[in-house]
Amino acid sequence: MVTGYNQNAGYIQGIARAQAIATGDINVGINLVQESGYEIKKTKSPSKRMFKVINAGPGTVVITTKSVAPKAGYIRQYGPTTGKNIPPATPDEDIYSLGVSVYINNLRSGTMYGFREASILPISRATTNVTPTTEVKKIATPTVATKTHKASFTDGAEHYNWSPWTYLGVQ
Repeated sequence: MVTGYNQNAGYIQGIARAQAIATGDINVGINLVQESGYEIKKTKSPSKRMFKVINAGPGTVVITTKSVAPKAGYIRQYGPTTGKNIPPATPDEDIYSLGVSVYINNLRSGTMYGFREASILPISRATTNVTPTTEVKKIATPTVATKTHKASFTDGAEHYNWSPWTYLGVQ
């Protein structure tokens, strides 16, 4: 029964697409699918996935995140803070990486640190596009590019979509 149901689903989908194209109205196709007893699959939207900071021993943390897109880059900022929900006054350093995981060691034990990250999408190499077309899995910083595939930055603009600060007391 399940096999027949799945085979019919593909057939109904094909007819619904053809009817929507023929009439120029997607609602005709949607109605046909629903009247046949099937449901329309909901489209997926980019999800907001946060990175994780994990204690990895005395003075060491591991920062991991889900990949945004193939060949994406990641920037992590961190710095000591006086408490939770208080961003670091001046972040210690920016760490640039193409990897989804980094270790940071030699941190002061017993100190609260704030961490955040931004991801950067690669420049599209398509000749007709000047913005990346990669479907992203989380909020990322699109790289604006010229028609000759050169990254373009505007002076005085915020170039990165930073995540909220995450706080962790280092062992």
